[in-house]
Amino acid sequence: MALRSGVARVYENVEDPLLRSQLITELEIDVATEIHNQSLDFGDRLAKLQGKVPKVAEIQLARPPGSGAVFVLEFLFPKNAFEVVFSQHILDMREEYYEALSEDRPRKARWIIIRDHFRLILTIHSYLGASVAKSLLSFWKMKR
Repeated sequence: MALRSGVARVYENVEDPLLRSQLITELEIDVATEIHNQSLDFGDRLAKLQGKVPKVAEIQLARPPGSGAVFVLEFLFPKNAFEVVFSQHILDMREEYYEALSEDRPRKARWIIIRDHFRLILTIHSYLGASVAKSLLSFWKMKR
């Protein structure tokens, strides 16, 4: 929770949502890289104790979870809807994901991705339903 509030404070003055999203993504990549480097340092020490050297090919870099969803949501929905409804959901998912990884719980991290993508789909349906209801209500008021 501290990471989310810190990121919100740091980037709250950035007006452009795309720039804000990119800055937050870069920060999350930096955090993930630092977590990964710390785990590699521990892995190196452990490998030296066991007489093994870790292979560079074992290192994998990946985009933060929800990157594809951010691209699609920014394309499909208005700027204000993305910022107010969806962006916080993505940030929460990423924060929980990195927290699970830092605790060395990869199964929990994977579950967080699955669970929060499902919750994101439900949020999209709720948003669309509310938008349709709002449009129908305004249309009905005009006809009266």
